[in-house]
Amino acid sequence: MYISLLYLTLFFLSLFATFLLVYNISNKRASYYVVLFTLVTVVCLAYFAYSTALDTGMALTANQFSYIDGTFMQMFFLFCVLDICGIEIKKAYGIPLTVCNLFFLLLAFTTQRTGLLYKTYEIGFYKDSAHLDVEFGPLQVVFLFWVVFNTVVPMGMIIYSIVRKKKISYKYTLALGGLEVAIVSLYFIERAFNLGFDILPCGYVLMEFVILGIIHRIALYDGSQIVLYNSEDRREFGYIIFDIKKNYVGSNMVARFYFPEINNLAIDRPVSGGFIKDEFVDRLSMSVKELESSRVYSREGKEVVCTIKPYRHGPKSTVYGYIIEIRDDTEQQRLIQELNKVNDELEKAVQSAVDASKAKSEFLASMSHEIRTPMNAVLGMNEIALRECKDEAIISYLKDIQNAGSTLLTIINDILDFSKIEAGKIELIKDEYETLYLINGVKNIVEAKAKEKNLDFVVDVDSNIPSMLYGDEGRIRQIIINILNNAVKYTREGKVEFIVNSETITDDKVNIIIAVKDTGIGIKEEDIPVLFDSFSRVDEHKNSRIEGTGLGLAITQRLVKMMQGSIKVDSVYGEGTTFTIRIPQKVVDAAPLYDYEAKAGDSKAGNEKYTHIDASDLEILVVDDNKLNLTVAKGLLKPTKAKVDTCLSGAECLEKIVQKHYDFVLLDHMMPKMDGIETLHRAKALEDSKCKDTVFIALTANAISGVKELYMAEGFDDYVSKPIDNKCLEATIEKYRKGAAL
Repeated sequence: MYISLLYLTLFFLSLFATFLLVYNISNKRASYYVVLFTLVTVVCLAYFAYSTALDTGMALTANQFSYIDGTFMQMFFLFCVLDICGIEIKKAYGIPLTVCNLFFLLLAFTTQRTGLLYKTYEIGFYKDSAHLDVEFGPLQVVFLFWVVFNTVVPMGMIIYSIVRKKKISYKYTLALGGLEVAIVSLYFIERAFNLGFDILPCGYVLMEFVILGIIHRIALYDGSQIVLYNSEDRREFGYIIFDIKKNYVGSNMVARFYFPEINNLAIDRPVSGGFIKDEFVDRLSMSVKELESSRVYSREGKEVVCTIKPYRHGPKSTVYGYIIEIRDDTEQQRLIQELNKVNDELEKAVQSAVDASKAKSEFLASMSHEIRTPMNAVLGMNEIALRECKDEAIISYLKDIQNAGSTLLTIINDILDFSKIEAGKIELIKDEYETLYLINGVKNIVEAKAKEKNLDFVVDVDSNIPSMLYGDEGRIRQIIINILNNAVKYTREGKVEFIVNSETITDDKVNIIIAVKDTGIGIKEEDIPVLFDSFSRVDEHKNSRIEGTGLGLAITQRLVKMMQGSIKVDSVYGEGTTFTIRIPQKVVDAAPLYDYEAKAGDSKAGNEKYTHIDASDLEILVVDDNKLNLTVAKGLLKPTKAKVDTCLSGAECLEKIVQKHYDFVLLDHMMPKMDGIETLHRAKALEDSKCKDTVFIALTANAISGVKELYMAEGFDDYVSKPIDNKCLEATIEKYRKGAAL
């Protein structure tokens, strides 16, 4: 009775162990362990059935099932030992073992007929538990030798793993070896003392729990990963394994080839120092994100990438250990180095382009200042002379100077505009504008030039064009004037037509269509594709006497594109050219313009004699280090009747604003010792200044892109570029005097 209860208890313990195994192990090698544990459970059940048998037949059948322990159970125990020891399980092991075990199991189940294992057998009872009294057959000795073989082989594998320092630590090998000794000892104890019952199932169940403990421990470096990385040392990847306590667990030949320091490490022991500790072990304390970052090392003429991966196990993904994967990345690193080299070259090229662009901008700023400063004196003094001169012949000469200076200024402005567009710093300033004033203003500027060449200038405006639009009137005016000026410039005789139409896009949006036709020299068909190229002039030989930079059309095209418009050219060489421009504009007032000629005749836009502002109530201080520029500024302001003081330096300016209040300070930027920006900052900081609310306007020959933003950021209220346009200067003064600040 007690023996039956013992076997039944062992059965349930084995069943429980199998459940623990299946719950905790979920990799492709688990089948060895599951089969082993299942066979132990079946054997325990067979022993229980054997002990409770009621007749010889039942006892014999149960006994036959118990032969599983000496056959397949021993075979799968061997497989588990090989797996735990990190030794590859080859088919060469499994096939002959399976055949032999099937043979002996077949003998057990046919012994009633053959008598090869048992000659005679009869049921008996010991302490209320059944057992068989048998006379062994001729092959029983062979079977016992087979059992001994199945016991010795796992022991041999354990000893082999210790000698060769395979991937199992000493305490695991000792546990497995002790288990084998315990099972064999139990078998001989039962035989020596004739206990009347077989106590081997106790050893089998003990074996299950020992293996469970070992499996739990080797989960620190995941058995499935060992097989994955191992395939013994034939893999191209190397690996080094550490447990959760940072003890060295194992490695393969690839890892030891690249890092020979591994050969000096003790298995299941901490790493005391050296390269492995510094580069790998010390990193195990990092965060997972830092940990999984790869590092590249030069080893044995190769570039190897080492990646530390935490091994997670169980339903909560607990970290049990670490695998360092080692991969030959020589080719990849070579490609990366080549890519980095190309990137470096590209960065240098980009930096070179940036430096060149910066140098160009600095050059343009310098040239703008150097050219505009004398131009300011030339045009300014010429304007003053025109006002005061009464001699018609001299006035004619002065007008020639004015025209030539204006042409030179146009060239400078084209270059600076092109610089702004290239730098992407030009902005469209949109506002409401009257179509009549736009068209009439353009007409008044170009018509005079056409008359000088005895050309007919025809203006044809669609009467249905909206009377008020929204957009950048200044840039549209610039586009039209550029095209019309070219038409006048390249037409020797005949006429120039300026045609304005519109087409509806939506209820509140139209396309303004500007067509400029001329009877000039025309453009060759092959020259049209390069017509809008920068610094390009077509038919250069024929047009060599015509002034220009070749930038006007390039600027025009880019401005049109900025406004989402289009420009088209049709030309017949020797007969004339037509430019057609479409620019979308928002409609402010859709009321038609109707009769342009009548309205233009009534309009005084552009036709009135210019009337200077009355600034007799204003005190203005002009600061410039160039005496001639001071003379020009004072002369240009003379018609306004403003009270003008001048000074030659920033320091003198600071003295004057402490002594006297000024309504406006016109401050030159480029001055020696203390430039205009520094002077402004000091003026704003002066506590005893009498010009706290004074309007400071920058006077500058620097007219490149971004300069306005610079002055506004530094604290100026506005700026006027040189050469000073008296109308622009007076308009700026009038705007701030009325409080219409920007």
